[in-house]
Amino acid sequence: MAESNTIQTSSIQQIEEKASGRSIATFVIGICSWFNFGLILGIVAIVLGIMERNAIASGQSSPRGDSFVLTGLIMGIASVIINILAIIFAFLLISIALGIYLIQTFFK
Repeated sequence: MAESNTIQTSSIQQIEEKASGRSIATFVIGICSWFNFGLILGIVAIVLGIMERNAIASGQSSPRGDSFVLTGLIMGIASVIINILAIIFAFLLISIALGIYLIQTFFK
């Protein structure tokens, strides 16, 4: 009987020492946001990261995943910022090109 209690206690300790699936998912999605669907995956990484940081702070999740969460969160935020800047830059280029075209067309 004492042996089964020891096995259960050690298995519970092993579960508590691992990073949670949500922290690893934040990390992976944060990295993937740099390669495809950056804006969407970046937002997902930010939301998951905030949820997991709150879970770690309240003790519902293992603190071992905090470095995964922080890395995924930073990568997600950076990806969103870069994608928004790229969209703004693309609109500026399109508007400048359209303006030049209109000027050349109407003022010949």
